Amino acid sequence: MAEVVHASLETVFPEITEGLDANHLIGELLRREYPYRPEESGTVLVLSGYDPGTDASLQSHDLVIFEVGEPVQVDGNMRAWVWRFPLTLNVLGMNPERAAKIMRHLTRVVASWAFNGTVPDVGAISRVVENPVGHRRSSDLSTSKRVSAWVSDKVLEAHSPH
Repeated sequence: MAEVVHASLETVFPEITEGLDANHLIGELLRREYPYRPEESGTVLVLSGYDPGTDASLQSHDLVIFEVGEPVQVDGNMRAWVWRFPLTLNVLGMNPERAAKIMRHLTRVVASWAFNGTVPDVGAISRVVENPVGHRRSSDLSTSKRVSAWVSDKVLEAHSPH
């Protein structure tokens, strides 16, 4: 009688990886670009999601708020390592010109991630699928009428570490 050998799926197919933590990847890339210095007025604070309590931060800092959609495998192939996900970037600030300038800068930053968007042990941006240059005003996030808000939607592809 033949001996039965039990092996994990990862042993048989080592190229199968865990899902991508897109929220962690985007947060790290944005914080790399905008390191927060609470003692310096005028710096940019990067947040994952909005909380009405953050309006107080707008008195001395601009906000970049990002929201990451659920990553899905591009072709449904479990061994592909490639994940596609939507990204929404919001910029809130008391100065409308500065907020618009930060949003324009973010568009260039996102475009560069296909070349330098790697976070060790988390993943890497492999392709920017949609990165519209335009952005639109938004009034959905802030409770204050004095706050200038801009929003832009992106679609990115990234690969998980392997």
